[in-house]
Amino acid sequence: MIILFSALVFLLVLFASFFFIGFKNKNPVEERYDKPVKRSFSFNLKKLWNWSDICPVSFDTIFTIDIFITGLFFACIMFFLNNILISILAAITVFATAPTLIINILVKRKINKFKKKLEFAISIVISSLEVGMPLFKALKESSQFAEEPLKSEFSRMSVEIEGGIPATKAFQGLYERFPCRESSDINDAMELYETVGGAKSVDLLRTLLVNLQETMTVNSQVQQYTKGAKTSVVMMACVPVAFSIIMILVAPDLYSVLWTTTSGKITLAFCIGLFIFGVWVIWSIISNIEEL
Repeated sequence: MIILFSALVFLLVLFASFFFIGFKNKNPVEERYDKPVKRSFSFNLKKLWNWSDICPVSFDTIFTIDIFITGLFFACIMFFLNNILISILAAITVFATAPTLIINILVKRKINKFKKKLEFAISIVISSLEVGMPLFKALKESSQFAEEPLKSEFSRMSVEIEGGIPATKAFQGLYERFPCRESSDINDAMELYETVGGAKSVDLLRTLLVNLQETMTVNSQVQQYTKGAKTSVVMMACVPVAFSIIMILVAPDLYSVLWTTTSGKITLAFCIGLFIFGVWVIWSIISNIEEL
């Protein structure tokens, strides 16, 4: 009965959310003279969740994932606590906060992928500048051998610079699409390159890129050192889960009180939450060490 009720509530929330998003949508060719601009429901959600074009996933996809997570979380709280009011409040909290965490994870993965491919692409740019190529040709040469997303980004900047757009503006766009320390350093190097000018500007740019390459090499070494720690965290997290599954299969009567009684459900929910929090703390510490 609880599962059926949870499914109905999930579908109700899903339909209501899509209704509010499409409510009072205006025709784009309709005249709007002397009408105040009203912020839509989706606009407010984007602001609440801190969604922007940097996110590699569309807003509609994030919204659909959030609806699914909210419904699943609501069903879990109903199972553990069997309290409709607490379940609704918890579901609203998850609906408002979960997308921010998802967006941060997706953006971080996108930037990390950019960082991993940047060192090789920068090395090709440096080699091209050393043989006397102009900047846009060096970027074009690098785009032919680099992997995504550097392949498309360097090709895009090469076309922009060759078309007359200043290098600083082109690299500023790179920083806006991939906001990180490495892209900021490259953007600063381009500003110095444009400001200094002359024959010494190429040597200065090459020196700055070499220093950036050395920094990325050190960062990659740090990530290699922390892989062992991450593996240990995964193993430590799997041990209690595997032990619990084995014990449930061996002695189900001994563990059945955890999902057949109210106090057992509360205890199980507390233990799961504490376990997830502990794994998150350890993983955050390792991630912060990599970002130093």
